[in-house]
Amino acid sequence: MTLTITLATNQYVACAADRRLVSGRRVVSEQARKLMIIGNEFNALVAYNGIGSYKPKGSGLNETPNDWVSQASRPNQSLHDFIARLRTIAEPRLRALAPFFPDHGPKHTFVITGFNDGRAFIGTLSNYEDLNGHPSEKAIDQLTWDMREIYGNEYRLLMTGAVHITRGRSRDKLTKAIEDGLIPREVTSRMTKVIRDTSFVDRLKGSVGSGVMSAICYRGGLFEGRASAVGGSDVIDIADSLLDGAEFRDGQLLKSDAAKGHNPAATRLALERSCVGCRNPVPWGLKKCPSCDRVCD
Repeated sequence: MTLTITLATNQYVACAADRRLVSGRRVVSEQARKLMIIGNEFNALVAYNGIGSYKPKGSGLNETPNDWVSQASRPNQSLHDFIARLRTIAEPRLRALAPFFPDHGPKHTFVITGFNDGRAFIGTLSNYEDLNGHPSEKAIDQLTWDMREIYGNEYRLLMTGAVHITRGRSRDKLTKAIEDGLIPREVTSRMTKVIRDTSFVDRLKGSVGSGVMSAICYRGGLFEGRASAVGGSDVIDIADSLLDGAEFRDGQLLKSDAAKGHNPAATRLALERSCVGCRNPVPWGLKKCPSCDRVCD
């Protein structure tokens, strides 16, 4: 599955998600992008857990839920219209995947948080869970939108996905950071720590990876984002963004020190290689394997 952590306050919202993509118990990628930034008539962060790709046999399609979000987005669009379009696009795809998940169905959740008409909000568009954090055992046939607005000094913290294996101490430190009023960057660092600690529960085959992408949206529409990996990386990944008609996807920057002696234009940054130790994928630029911590050449 994955692990996403979303926080909504009256002054800013933040989200963090791991970057591992699995098929069964096999790790197929460590650079999935499960978080998007939207700047429109509303400003929001969109994260997801559940289905990581949609590749129906014989169709020629190879989509991720980010593609569904992109297809749902339109210039000068209201939050209501975006949710309606996203539901229309995602539901038939999830239904098509149902035969491959005979036990519990294709569970999937979009978490959307941001500012709409000057009010902070957080919501889930899901076929198996809501904002109360009580997931159902089986997915239903439809995606349901559940939203709350945030007022005054209140906040809403939501974890979705592999919540059952998160560490209580990490969650408590995150809650304390929020209630102590730490600055947003410090809070997102604690969110990242929760995901990292969770990834250690099942390093080699678990559904939660140690690489994390996070973003913050401030009241007024200012965004900032970051991606981090254990041991560091020579590549800086940039969150996918949909900004009132303009789309920015799969952005990567090569750090200046790493670029010495290389031609960045000829470097295929998206490639992943196999770790010589555990054979799991390692994105180009990472200094350690995300699964076994082996130092990469």
